[in-house]
Amino acid sequence: MSGIQHSVETLFDALTSQSFIVPKEKDKVVNMNWKTKETRSFEAPGLSQLTGPGYFSIETEGRRLFVTGGRGSEGRLAELRKWEGSIMSLEMRADMLIGRKSHCLNKLEGDRIILATGGTRKDTKDKINSCEIYELEKN
Repeated sequence: MSGIQHSVETLFDALTSQSFIVPKEKDKVVNMNWKTKETRSFEAPGLSQLTGPGYFSIETEGRRLFVTGGRGSEGRLAELRKWEGSIMSLEMRADMLIGRKSHCLNKLEGDRIILATGGTRKDTKDKINSCEIYELEKN
């Protein structure tokens, strides 16, 4: 195996072996190592207010973690950041143009853009056929 092939496989292995899990209506985040089955919990004060039914979370390639929507939230994009020890801080980012739940988030261009698509309106429960683009350095 060439050195480049080995490096790519090592990088891919590192990126896919761990991920964050955001439980519904809890003030915590769990980091799961899928290879060793080890978990580590982080307290995240205020997170339960954003993770009502219909929320969505996404982790970017740079291991940044974002949460949007869900019943009970104010239609905002929030980022969870490691703060101190086993506590993660919740940083409110941009307001969503349309408060939505039961939607999807996709990442584009690595850590640069998050795309929120579909879902239902928070206030009327009508289906949403639009998307919102968040440039993470601006929002």
